[in-house]
Amino acid sequence: MRELEGVVRRLALTAEGNVDEKEVAHVLRLESAAPSFPRWVFEGRSYAEALEEVKRQYLLHLFDRCQGDLDRVAAELGTTKRNVYLRFSQAGLRPFDLRSTRGE
Repeated sequence: MRELEGVVRRLALTAEGNVDEKEVAHVLRLESAAPSFPRWVFEGRSYAEALEEVKRQYLLHLFDRCQGDLDRVAAELGTTKRNVYLRFSQAGLRPFDLRSTRGE
């Protein structure tokens, strides 16, 4: 999560308009394009609020990519399953509810 915070911080400081895949790829030093963050993530929000929304979206992304398997999410984050539950809770997310709404 610290790495993600750093990426968001750099994007927020360097972006003059919409953050597109080129800016994200540059910040991440990737050769291929990364998905862009929609401008609404940043508009009208404090730094802390924008960061929390990005974290929430990242957790949802991991949940989907790992097909709801919290052990895999924990491995991706390099943490424990217990800590994954804590992070989801802090983001206002409940994995059980996500499974039922996302077709699990």
